[in-house]
Amino acid sequence: MYRSLGRRLLSSKLLEALAYPHGVDRYVELVSPMLIKGDVRAEITAVRHQTPKSVTLTLCPNENWRGLRAGQFVGLSIDIDGVRETRPYSPASSQHGAGGALELTVSTHPEGKVSRFLRDQARPGLIVGLTQAQGEFVLPEPRPERVLLISGGSGITPVMAMLRTLCDEGFAGEIGFLDYARSRELALYGPELRRLAQCHDGLCVLRGFTRGPGGALEGRFCREHLSSVARDHAEAATFVCGPPALIDSVRTL
Repeated sequence: MYRSLGRRLLSSKLLEALAYPHGVDRYVELVSPMLIKGDVRAEITAVRHQTPKSVTLTLCPNENWRGLRAGQFVGLSIDIDGVRETRPYSPASSQHGAGGALELTVSTHPEGKVSRFLRDQARPGLIVGLTQAQGEFVLPEPRPERVLLISGGSGITPVMAMLRTLCDEGFAGEIGFLDYARSRELALYGPELRRLAQCHDGLCVLRGFTRGPGGALEGRFCREHLSSVARDHAEAATFVCGPPALIDSVRTL
């Protein structure tokens, strides 16, 4: 109740006039960033490391957040050495996440200033900025009878959001999921994918490791891989996210 009352007060025209020329949000952000009325802010509530080169963040956005559709992306902003940096990331969470919670899995690379900062220094309680969700890479409405999801490397995050969303909805159709990573050590969401495949009869998940052994798929994407997870892939709604070479191969086939 008190939080709602506080937001109504912060939205008042009188208070906005008194705060001229900077506006109320300029002062509120210094005290409680989550209460600003104009922008989306999110608090990091959990941090885990699935691989040595990634970090998975759970975020709780403020009341300005309008939600997302599985597959969309957000812009995340963070201050690093006094400079506001913004990067796009695709949430991996279901669009039906409890309380609007978001999950971002960020993979690092040598020149990744923001990704390396988040991997090494993100902690629960850290406040970040978010844009509203954007993008047309989304599941269609109504849901198709067959869905084919293909991902490579960090491209697993938006299709993971699609898979989680379908599972949360009790999707009764067929789902084929092909995922490619450099090695088992760098592969994301392995335990969860195995658990989901065991719980959902219509879901078939196969993974391939392009620079290491142990995958169910040999080599790079090909027609035989499709046949392994989808009886009639030509009739499936297909979504692919990953390196350009993978996307081109899927489009060509």
